[in-house]
Amino acid sequence: MPSEIIHYRGFELHLDQQGSGLQAGIWLHGMYFMRPAIPFFPDKSLRAQLISDAKAVIDTFLDPPRWFNH
Repeated sequence: MPSEIIHYRGFELHLDQQGSGLQAGIWLHGMYFMRPAIPFFPDKSLRAQLISDAKAVIDTFLDPPRWFNH
């Protein structure tokens, strides 16, 4: 099964079938990376959660927490 591609904030989320489940990978301008923070879901019914987790990784990358020293 080919990857399902979801465009989000300039990135591409690639959802790939892994056995009976799904794995997410993130592409940016031809650079592919998978992060441990994006878990493998052995149950395809958790697809929405996988997408949400992958989007959260991108959001954190683009909008990192700001720490202020007082």
